[in-house]
Amino acid sequence: MLARSGAPSQAGTESTGCKFPSILEIVLETGSSLRAALGTGKGGLGVDSYFIQILAFLNLLSALDGQAAVSVRSVSDHGSTLLYESWKAGTAQGAAAAVHAALLALAEREEGADAARPTRRVLQLSAALSHVLCHVNRLRRGGDTPARVLCVLASSEPSTQYIPLMNAVFAAQRDGVVMDCCKLGSGEARFAQHASQLTGGMYLKPSEPQALLQNLLMVFAAGPGARAQLILPTSAGVDGGATCMCHRRPLTMGRVCSVCLSVFCEPLPVCLTCGSEFVTG
Repeated sequence: MLARSGAPSQAGTESTGCKFPSILEIVLETGSSLRAALGTGKGGLGVDSYFIQILAFLNLLSALDGQAAVSVRSVSDHGSTLLYESWKAGTAQGAAAAVHAALLALAEREEGADAARPTRRVLQLSAALSHVLCHVNRLRRGGDTPARVLCVLASSEPSTQYIPLMNAVFAAQRDGVVMDCCKLGSGEARFAQHASQLTGGMYLKPSEPQALLQNLLMVFAAGPGARAQLILPTSAGVDGGATCMCHRRPLTMGRVCSVCLSVFCEPLPVCLTCGSEFVTG
């Protein structure tokens, strides 16, 4: 049987399920959005320190659990790029070295793209999560191997991606994929909060961003099965506010279509989602 590209298998045997005990997909924010969110690092976590601590975490993670299938993917306003797969040949030098080399190549490409396209786009988080879920499904090969996604983000998700982001979250919930998030920078990641709550994951906004490595090790190195034995920080609560379907604005009060339950911030003659007429009186 021919093996699918990118998925581990043994030649000459038919693969039935994932050969790894667990799957971990790490999504790292990179690019101009990261630089804008973290700044120079004076009085906080800078970009250089961010990457140094991420690379240290990857090496320590490999030492803690060398049998897990670990993948690292970048996300920026340019899109999503696969940087590292632990089972691939040629990565024996270690996770940190492999990811560092991939990040340098990625930074060079993105700098050239930024120069050619000065207009900044939004963080392509929905695309990254879609790629991750497809990758998990391919690795599982029809099995139910425990899988989780760890997103390390500095900027907030764009409200314009509300629908694709929530579609990815619901798909992860259906497939039993746990979604964790470590949020740096100012503000909260509202959709990441929803994702963690719906999938049984952890959402953390460190009070001391400079201690990123300690937070990653103490909170996110352990999988969901081991977390029941740990004393973990508790979140302040999830912002359950809706986002309007017309302008993608966060809402505290809006108008709801009684047919498809779409929410709008302004009065409209018909629902933009299903076309039903609104009756006013």
